[in-house]
Amino acid sequence: MDNNWLIVLSGIISMLLVILLGMLVRKKNILSDETATKVSHFVVDYCMPAMVLTFMLSNVTRESMKTDWYLPLLGAVLILFGFLVGYLLSLAFRVKEKSTHTFLVGMGNWVYLPLPIAIALYGEAGGRVVLLFNVGAQVMLWSVGVAIIKRERPSLKTFAELGKNNGLIATIFGIALACFWSITPILKTNFAELSIPFMAIRTVYTSLDMLGMLTIPLTLVVSGAQIGALNVSISRYLRPIIEIVSAKLLIVPLFGACAFYLLTSFCGIHIDHMVMMLSILILSMPTAVSCSLFAERFGGNSIIAALAILYTTLLSCVSVPFIFYLAEHVPFK
Repeated sequence: MDNNWLIVLSGIISMLLVILLGMLVRKKNILSDETATKVSHFVVDYCMPAMVLTFMLSNVTRESMKTDWYLPLLGAVLILFGFLVGYLLSLAFRVKEKSTHTFLVGMGNWVYLPLPIAIALYGEAGGRVVLLFNVGAQVMLWSVGVAIIKRERPSLKTFAELGKNNGLIATIFGIALACFWSITPILKTNFAELSIPFMAIRTVYTSLDMLGMLTIPLTLVVSGAQIGALNVSISRYLRPIIEIVSAKLLIVPLFGACAFYLLTSFCGIHIDHMVMMLSILILSMPTAVSCSLFAERFGGNSIIAALAILYTTLLSCVSVPFIFYLAEHVPFK
């Protein structure tokens, strides 16, 4: 356990290097804004759903869902917790643009950055937890998150956007299919010994798995390209960026760790240790790259969003291992 923070540090640095590569290719105009946008849509609409579907089919069972049913709910709670802390801090800091501040503090990167770290720490079980968190987190993004950035109450229209989210659809479909049918015997059987229909299923699964493996590297490169396209001076927005960075990378995860400690130590609620550590890891993640798109689309401050993405991503290289190290030494019960 004492070396787990080094795994987190290694994972963050590895991903940061790929992000820096994306920034470099953007600065050299190898990857244009238009191309980066198209690649981003390709990842979100095709690669991510393929990754989620194959992962769910190979890691989720009816038995596991009997114990993991609460994880999508917890994923939603984590996002709501971030929004609540962000809003309270916007009041404490007397922030002028409370909606943008609240949204950026609450909406961290809950899939692309923590997923490979979770797998490195806890294997496939860790990856399954993060992807199940994604179900609830997506619902909060398209309902409460959109309502916050638009400064209005959640509506049926915002919930309708969920029906257009291929990643969420793939998650739900993958869970449902895995609970009624297991692909594991087909994957473990020698290909030559399979019947023709099972060969076809294995071939399709393999192609989807190959497509899914592109998700994280392409996401990191595109994220770097989007950051590299920024051409805004921070001096004008120094105070709000300091407030958002400190809130997102330090205050939210520390408050989250304290909340888990109170729940387990004083309220007597049992929470799986791996689930708690991954929850704190997700709370410590930098502002999601998609936040700038949401800010621009729904009336938030896109400049502050872009700067928040840049600096929370860069500084997370130090803050995330630090938070995880502290959390590992909290005597959770």
